[in-house]
Amino acid sequence: MAVSYLFSVPRTAIISIDSLFAIPDFRMNERIFALILALREKTTKALLVQTRMDDTTLLEQALKGDLLAFTEDELGLRKAFSYPPYGTIIKITLRGKRAELPQEVERLKAYLLEYTPISPQTITREPKNMFRMHLILKLAETVWPNDKLLAKLRALPPQFTIEVNPDHLL
Repeated sequence: MAVSYLFSVPRTAIISIDSLFAIPDFRMNERIFALILALREKTTKALLVQTRMDDTTLLEQALKGDLLAFTEDELGLRKAFSYPPYGTIIKITLRGKRAELPQEVERLKAYLLEYTPISPQTITREPKNMFRMHLILKLAETVWPNDKLLAKLRALPPQFTIEVNPDHLL
């Protein structure tokens, strides 16, 4: 968050960037790449990145500013895993009381069973004693838009929030 407020610094060190790769988000490589590029732009002398990773292709590309190679690699990975733009991810979030959430998410899974929903079992606390759970639908490129699925999603009650190709999966 502080990077945008920096003007110019002689030296920069990114300590323990590996922890960012552990965040389950298909856009995390983009975010890491953008962070390194932003710091590279503001650093006048030396930029140091600490890592324990064996495959440092992304880091090398970011340090060189090689946008083309990064984009080609990232699109190749997304195509292999059917991530956007080669597929569609729909995140359905349910907010409510903690005791009710697992049962409601199981009902939602049954309702959307033909689309093979993924249900992380994480319940996240929000303000005012409210909680949330997510259900993820990962669709192949040819499956979305889908009128039948769209009708099912529109029929959900208002406590469900639906995001198509969300910014993050958490």
